[in-house]
Amino acid sequence: MSIVGANGVEVDYTFPSSDQDNDNALKCNMGLFGVMTSITMEVQPMVIVKVENDFSYTVGDLFYNPAALKQLHENNWSLEIFWFPFNSLSWLQLIALFVLKCPDAKYDLSRKALLGDRNVKPAITAKRSMVYRVWNFWLRRYITFVRKADYDQGAINAGSAKGCRVRGYAPPRKSLVLGKKARFEMVQTFNTTTRFEPMNKAIHYQSFIEVMPVLDMEFAFNAHPDTFSRQNDAMQAAIVITQNYYNDQKFPLSVAMEMRWMAYSNCLICPAHAVHKENATDKRTLYIEVLGLAGQENWEDYSKEIAAKWMDMKINGMAPLPHWAKQWSYLDGIDDYIKKGYGENLKTFRNQVTEPEKLLFSNARLNKVIFQDSEKKGEKRKIKKSKTSAKAPENDALVKNSEMIFKDLDKHVETWKNFFMTLGEQVWNVPFKFPKMDIQREWKNTEAILHEINKKYNTFQVKV
Repeated sequence: MSIVGANGVEVDYTFPSSDQDNDNALKCNMGLFGVMTSITMEVQPMVIVKVENDFSYTVGDLFYNPAALKQLHENNWSLEIFWFPFNSLSWLQLIALFVLKCPDAKYDLSRKALLGDRNVKPAITAKRSMVYRVWNFWLRRYITFVRKADYDQGAINAGSAKGCRVRGYAPPRKSLVLGKKARFEMVQTFNTTTRFEPMNKAIHYQSFIEVMPVLDMEFAFNAHPDTFSRQNDAMQAAIVITQNYYNDQKFPLSVAMEMRWMAYSNCLICPAHAVHKENATDKRTLYIEVLGLAGQENWEDYSKEIAAKWMDMKINGMAPLPHWAKQWSYLDGIDDYIKKGYGENLKTFRNQVTEPEKLLFSNARLNKVIFQDSEKKGEKRKIKKSKTSAKAPENDALVKNSEMIFKDLDKHVETWKNFFMTLGEQVWNVPFKFPKMDIQREWKNTEAILHEINKKYNTFQVKV
């Protein structure tokens, strides 16, 4: 590896060297050592794996059942789980809840949501799941490494959204919450039970990220095999907070929550290194991230609450740490928290970076977190918690109107479903799909339905 430092001199490094600390610092250098100009590496042939996608698990099946989660993890070479909130609500419930704010459409997230998962065993297969007790997960698991003779080249699924672009028209943001259900149904449509994918795509699903800007906060946790109950606690903390916001008719988790397990890192300032004890023999790491659409309302408060719960946890005696490349700088008390979490490894890393390099290739935030000692000790983090609105007393007229609106909306459910599914296809430019309708024209039609309800039921005033 060739790196030009702040002094303008190009230096060559060869790994491994006699200085293991220096090697490990360079692996996760955050740009602090200089500008990399060239790298020579041994390239291994791409491995094709068999990926299994599973949409049958619910939140209750895995997030509230550590034994089942542990068994699922241990039975697969790789496991990735996605939770898309609201996926088990009917289209009618979603329309009533998100568009009309009908109280009868309120829903208990607990244990009903479906999950999605991807998993892989030593021979490699993947599975995906999504959950909140009855909500389903998308689960991707890799069970089997595949020999070339076992698959046809044309059967390889790239799993990429290359060439996609965002369409120019979309309805108001609040109504796009219905797109969550559309996304879940599209994920099921385009990720069949069994797929063959290149290893780099199979182990971390990331299709469409280039066309859908998101907000993203992610933490790494110690995932020792005896800690699945505590891992469940971290997942449940996010679910409970999501439920609280939901009860207040706020929906900051507008994309998904993702969980993925991996091994560990030798890089001195990598989270997958710092969440493990130095003398540990079975180092496994769990990453959990929450994602919202770019510009999502209530995101900062929501993510701060989740981070506060996670930062108060310890699994196997180790505190979780934020993913450097995701959002973390605004979290309360995070600077000192990071310094404490990395401990002596952070000091070792400091000694690897010269003053000129630090000044030229760092930034104000990293200088503060990595190169400055803590200024205050033991300061308690202050977390702003969401306030759930008090439930208003039932109003007979309101309830009656709500029931009537449900009946009126029920007549248009297929229209709404078709609209949002087609919107998803056009926004993501789904391959081999011809537009079913003119999105802008159809949105005008749905607006007309809402205006009619506004006029008919003055108890509800729908913003369109």
